[in-house]
Amino acid sequence: SETTVAARYSLRRALFNLGPTGFPFEDFLSRLFTFEGYKTRTRIILQGHCAEHELDVAAYKDDHSFVAEAKFHSQPGMKSDLQVVLYSFARLHDLRDTKICFEDICGIKELMVVTNTKFTSAAEKYAMCSGLKLLSWDFPKENNLHDRIQRSGLYPVTVLQTLSTSQKRILIDKGIIVCTDLIERPHMLRYVHISPKRMEMVLDE
Repeated sequence: SETTVAARYSLRRALFNLGPTGFPFEDFLSRLFTFEGYKTRTRIILQGHCAEHELDVAAYKDDHSFVAEAKFHSQPGMKSDLQVVLYSFARLHDLRDTKICFEDICGIKELMVVTNTKFTSAAEKYAMCSGLKLLSWDFPKENNLHDRIQRSGLYPVTVLQTLSTSQKRILIDKGIIVCTDLIERPHMLRYVHISPKRMEMVLDE
């Protein structure tokens, strides 16, 4: 239906609007993985065999763990290309078996590159051949970023129409990343200086 298409479009735009830096997108992914049952850590520094690496998100649960690199673009036309994937593969190689937590499952064996846009076909082909995991708006065909967001019901706060861009920015800076954060902590709306009636409209939306 038209509304579904509009909702998909506004969700996609909302991801772009998490910028200009990539940090809110990393935090959003962390929330998504938490919803999926993982414990997560963001922006951790690990020593690999040959170099030190800053990892955007580390995620682990009883039977699975992985690290994720977030490639955030603020323009829809920007794709993550082969070079990005090659670089990530080299990091996976250097970090192999480095621990992200103390449980047995926590030695790094899997790295996922996540982008809010798309990968080039060369990047997708390389990842499928090398065992690197990719996640984008529409890749893989099943269980892509769009599917996972829909399933979780976690929508970026930037999807809200009742707040201005600068008001959303204030909330993001205060750690309000997804809409459910506002339901749980409505008092955070005080920081954006809006009338009680307007607050009600935001919470309704």
